[in-house]
Amino acid sequence: MKRLAFALIGLAALMQSCDNDINVNAPFRETTVLYGAIDADDPVHYIRITRAYLGEQGILGGNSQSDSLYYDSLQVELIELNENGNIINTFPAVKDNSVQLDSGFFETEGYHVYRVNANLDEVNSYRVKVTRGDDKTITATTDLVKEFNILYPRFATVNPTAINGMRVEWEQAEDGRIYQAHLYLYYVEFPRDNKADSIRGRVAYDFPTFTGSSLSGTGNILTSINTDQFYGNLANKLDAPTGNRIRIHRRVDLVVDCGGDDLATHINVSQPQTGVLQDPPFFTNVDGGVGVFSSMRSSYALNKRLHQQAIDELVYGDYTCHLRFGKVTSTDTLFCQ
Repeated sequence: MKRLAFALIGLAALMQSCDNDINVNAPFRETTVLYGAIDADDPVHYIRITRAYLGEQGILGGNSQSDSLYYDSLQVELIELNENGNIINTFPAVKDNSVQLDSGFFETEGYHVYRVNANLDEVNSYRVKVTRGDDKTITATTDLVKEFNILYPRFATVNPTAINGMRVEWEQAEDGRIYQAHLYLYYVEFPRDNKADSIRGRVAYDFPTFTGSSLSGTGNILTSINTDQFYGNLANKLDAPTGNRIRIHRRVDLVVDCGGDDLATHINVSQPQTGVLQDPPFFTNVDGGVGVFSSMRSSYALNKRLHQQAIDELVYGDYTCHLRFGKVTSTDTLFCQ
């Protein structure tokens, strides 16, 4: 299942000014908020479309009212365009209530997204078109992030305990701008005397985000992970197992997520502001509304094994000794004492 690497959440607040007075609650104007990131490797795509609002009671006046946030009905289409800008396919979007919104400040009743089932061609561009009940149209267009490859790790085993750490390197994707890698350690946990009573677990190490230097698909991005980062992350995210339960590591997966240029801009301008108070920068690529519509892609290096040196550090090292990972030998399973 395709993981969602970048969260697209937005709320537009409308304000108007006259002379030196700020008219916060200006006359109502319908504003559509649209967020989506489509992926050429995924046959299912989700687009979030909501209303921006600001009533007489400010933000507290509509956060609990579903009709202040969500449209009852919209016509939503994903339009495929060739290199000349000509329409070659139109895919209808359907309302989907299956995607759950986490409980929090905003009303969840009535929440929905729009789902498009379509196999996309990375050489073409795609436009989302929204038609409201008042015949107002909202559009946004994106190119697709092209396929790219992970270059390192390239062998069957990985070793974060190496002198220079574990090398992680990937190609820059054409039409890709922002990247984040994720390293997953999979393990199984069970009572030492009852392997049938087992549970499976996964721990993620999230690399920092990287901004690519090119949209042309040239150049690579290089980083690494060392002993302190890998095993310190495990120690921070795992508790010691209870009773006589033990853990055995199974595999390591590396996933690199890439987002398009507009998505990168949206993420960068949405960072918290520092220094003297100032208006935060605003970015949208949505015509007739606000938000961002972009693309993403992921590359995978799966089913890697820990090097024996890395297994020893997992079992006996200072960071993870208490986590009860075992080292399986031909005659026994060894643990940190």
